[in-house]
Amino acid sequence: MLAGVVLVSVASMAMGYDIKPKTPDTAFSGKLHPDIIGIASDDDAAKVGGVFEGYLKDFPNAKPQATQQKFGKTDVTYATSMKFAAPAGNGHGAETMEARFTSPASGNFVYYVTRDLGFANDKQPTQQEMIQRVIEKYGKPTAIGDGRMYYFYKAGKIVSVKQKYTPESAVTALNNPISPRAAVALNDANGRGSCVAVLKHVQAESDKSLDRLVQDAKGANCDGLLDVVLSPGSTSERVGNAIFTLIDFKRIVSAAKIDSDALAAEKNSPQETSSGSSPKL
Repeated sequence: MLAGVVLVSVASMAMGYDIKPKTPDTAFSGKLHPDIIGIASDDDAAKVGGVFEGYLKDFPNAKPQATQQKFGKTDVTYATSMKFAAPAGNGHGAETMEARFTSPASGNFVYYVTRDLGFANDKQPTQQEMIQRVIEKYGKPTAIGDGRMYYFYKAGKIVSVKQKYTPESAVTALNNPISPRAAVALNDANGRGSCVAVLKHVQAESDKSLDRLVQDAKGANCDGLLDVVLSPGSTSERVGNAIFTLIDFKRIVSAAKIDSDALAAEKNSPQETSSGSSPKL
């Protein structure tokens, strides 16, 4: 189903309005390319479709869905989002995932990904085990607190607020509010909001379209982020649910500008007129 979406998009572009895509800026560079099940912000809709198809082979009851729209008034159709919902069963918990994409003008790249992962009651990891798994995959976090592990990225690096954790202190930090010292360090002297506040505002938004998130992205005191929420399971020491969120603020701002310019150019371009619609003389 998802591969079909990509093929439709390519076919429409071949037959209709000629879009010359530009690659938008990204918060992630070098070795810092955080991903969620292999999906990162340098991937486009075509690659994400392939990742979803491969991943869902283990979930026969999951049905992937793609949302499409046309670019401006052209006949170019592209995927704006892809998602799936896998029910619990066969030793695994319920799982949902969604990826959002820029327009074809800015490469149809990922700018937002979220994964809601449930654990079966008999396979719930301890908080300490889950924290260690996250650190092994993504590195040392910027901060831990509020039931979350925060990774903020700026200038190609993970932001440090000089928080050091042992396996035991990381669990304690997870179950307490974020350190006031870390919270103050994440604020911007120029008036831009802490990425903690921006993250929570974005997560509360029902509309996560590029146009809707661009103002949040411009106001964020970081270029991008990865957030991991760990919720209690059958006991307070175990994790029953984990929510991963990846947002590329720098890509959102850059892609919004590219898309706006491309839409303005499309609007002002000469439109072909069909002779079939002309009145008879």
